[in-house]
Parts: sequence; structure tokens; C-alpha cells
Amino acid sequence: MMQIREESQEENQVKIKWAKGVMEQEEGMNHLWIGLGPLPAGSVVEVHVECPAGFYRSPNLTGYAESTDGVTRHTFTGTAPGEVIYEVGVRKEIPYTEAEFRIRIRCTAPDGQCRESVHLTRVRLSREEDFDPELDGEVVARVTALLGPPSPVPQEDRGENETWPYVLIPPLVRSAELSEWEKRYRIDYRIPPLSVIPSVF
Repeated sequence: MMQIREESQEENQVKIKWAKGVMEQEEGMNHLWIGLGPLPAGSVVEVHVECPAGFYRSPNLTGYAESTDGVTRHTFTGTAPGEVIYEVGVRKEIPYTEAEFRIRIRCTAPDGQCRESVHLTRVRLSREEDFDPELDGEVVARVTALLGPPSPVPQEDRGENETWPYVLIPPLVRSAELSEWEKRYRIDYRIPPLSVIPSVF
């Protein structure tokens, strides 16, 4: 029988957390982390995230295969963390201040036993430009580890007064306005050295 659980409960060691507890109500982006706990080697896990109206999600950042119906499937070897991370967000303003996501998880053990459950998780939304996103350090660290830090510019590829020869950046990109945009919309943003500005696209 399928069970529905709130995110605050941790039965079967499933944990669900957001990188930002509060996100933008319009043109906002966030990361959803699903910790599946320790799994026996050979376990097959299927995860399906149902987004509320107005939200989108990208393919999982953990690189697992996804079916055409949006189900993430992976066979765990026991050497990697049992987790799935998604980028979710909104483009147009949505008319509510809290969004609920439904996550279906099915785990089939090597002996054929199957466990299926549904978990609910919520994230708050703000239309204010200046608000506290309530960052979760653990999720931010995992997303940063998956995305990787910006690649440095090799010193031999640029002179003392030269900019990066491979990236053309319009003046707006160097302005403080973009830095604020990065701080609002990318939880893994890091301010690069003034002499090196990597592309953000």
C-alpha cells in the first residue's frame, strides 16, 4: 500500500530538502535535494517529481537516466550517495506564496522486494526583491560539488593587461546589476577575481 508522508518525517531514511527555503515568485530558481539514505548494492530506484502549476524542472543534476514520462531511474552500486538533485524554477509570476511538490519514490531491492511511497514538500515564494532565501548549507554544498567551481584562466593564455580571449562580455555583464542577479538566482554563485570574469551562460 502506498503511503503519503510529509517532508519533516524521515521514515525509511528518505530526506527532502531545498537549497532555498524561500524563492522568487517570478523568474526564480531553486534546487531540490532528495536523499534516499543507504541502499543495498543493486537496488533500483525510481523517482518522479510532480511540479505544481507554473513550475518547471530540468533533468536531474546527478546524471541518472530519465524516461519520457519524467521518471528518474538508477541502479545503485553502493559506492555513490543515494541522492537525486533537481533544478526547479518559475519563469512567470505565479499567484500563490507557497508551492507543494509531490515526490513518488519506488525502490526495488536486489531480492525483488518493492517499496513505494509518496512524499510532500513545500517551498515558500516571495515577490519582494530583498528577502532572506534561507539557504541550506548541505544542499548548497552538494549542488556546488555537482556543478563544479568556475574554471580558472590559465596565466599563460593571457597577458597582464589582457582579458580572457575566448569570452565576449557586453558591458552590462561587468556591472553590479548582474552580480545582484547572480546572487538572487544562483545559489552556487561565486564572485570571480576582477581580472577574470567567466561566462555565466
